[in-house]
Amino acid sequence: MADRIRRAGRPAALNHVLLGMNAHINFDLAQALVMVITDEEFDDPALIAKREEDHRAIDQVLAARVAAEDDELVSVSGPGSVLNRLLRPLNQRGSQRFLRESREKVWANAVTLSRARRRGPEAYAAVLAELEELSAAKVSALTAPGFVLLKLAVTGFGVRLPREPVSGVRREAPGSKQVATKRGFCNERLPRTAAGRMASPATGIQRGRLRPSDYPPRGAGERDAASASRSWCCSSWRGPW
Repeated sequence: MADRIRRAGRPAALNHVLLGMNAHINFDLAQALVMVITDEEFDDPALIAKREEDHRAIDQVLAARVAAEDDELVSVSGPGSVLNRLLRPLNQRGSQRFLRESREKVWANAVTLSRARRRGPEAYAAVLAELEELSAAKVSALTAPGFVLLKLAVTGFGVRLPREPVSGVRREAPGSKQVATKRGFCNERLPRTAAGRMASPATGIQRGRLRPSDYPPRGAGERDAASASRSWCCSSWRGPW
C-alpha cells in the first residue's frame, strides 16, 4: 500500500507515520485483542470491563507521547511553514483526539470479530476481509493534501465494522411477534385493536380485549402468500444490528 503511494510521489514523514498507524491501529490491533481475549472472556462482564479499562489506559500513555513524537517528526522533516508552526498545538490536540476515537472503534471491532469467530472460520475470514477493505479505503484520507491532522480530528481516524448479531439472539420488530416455521423463527405483523394498538391473539382473546372475529380466517390464497412471506423473512432477516 505504501509502495503504491511512493511510486505516485514521495510522501512526507507524517504520511509514513499515518500509514503505519492505519495498518497497526485500524487493521492489526483488533486482531491482536481477539488473540489474547477468548470468546468466553468477552462474555464475562466483570472480566471484560477490566480488559477494556486496560485498553483505555493506553490512551493516556499515547496522549502523553504526542508532543515528543511531534518533536521527532520536526527533527526529521523540518519545522515547515509559519502556519504549520502556529498550528502545532492544535495538531497535537487533534492527534490526541483521533487516537482516542480510533482506539474506541478498535475495541468495538474486537467485539465484532469475537462474535464472527463463534460462527466459524469462514465468517471470521469474511469480517476480517471487510476490516481490511475499510483500512485500505482510509489511505486516501490520510494522504490527501491539506491539514490532515485537523481533518482527522474532525472526521475521525478509525474505522468501524458493522455490528455482528449475538449468536442465538433475535429481536422482535415493533408491533410483531415471533412465529415458528420450518426454517426457524421470524417476525409476523399483529393486527391492531380498535384503539389502534398491536395485540397478541392469544392474550387479547383470553383477557376479553379482542374477539375471535378480529382475526378472520384466511382464504387459501392469503395463506399461501403469508407462508411465502414468512419463509422469505426467515431466510433473509438478520436482525436490527
